[in-house]
Amino acid sequence: MSSRPRRAAALAGRTAALIAFALAVFPQSAQGQIFELMRIVSEGGSWLGLTVTEGRASLTGPVVPVAGLSLDGCLQVWDGHSGEWTIRAEDKLGASRLDVTATPGEPVRFEFRGGIQAQLDVAVEWSEARDTTLHVWVGVGPPSARDGERDICQPPPG
Repeated sequence: MSSRPRRAAALAGRTAALIAFALAVFPQSAQGQIFELMRIVSEGGSWLGLTVTEGRASLTGPVVPVAGLSLDGCLQVWDGHSGEWTIRAEDKLGASRLDVTATPGEPVRFEFRGGIQAQLDVAVEWSEARDTTLHVWVGVGPPSARDGERDICQPPPG
């Protein structure tokens, strides 16, 4: 196992911020955020887009209710991108942090064990100092998914 997957695995238990990342792109009422989260979970995840300027992007999301939710997750940068993507996320209302460098198409698994609320602060750095939109799949599902269920690291076809 290379050092990159080992780093990702070591950080897996501290990444509650990633689910908040998914919710942060949907600023709406608390009730709307809960319904959006349930929709994302039922669909197995969601594609997200983040504007990158000169190789950098940042986002501070709203406070979102997560109500003690527990999920397994997977982050995957779209395989049409190039270079390496350093993603740092911190839950400003908790102790969760994520600091990974991902290459396009390489899955990074994580766990989310939520508190009552989360607020995400995200910083992204691309190895190329250009403008683009970062497309990233964030797959989610119940902990310890059963055999035969779709792999959350793989976006659904279509």
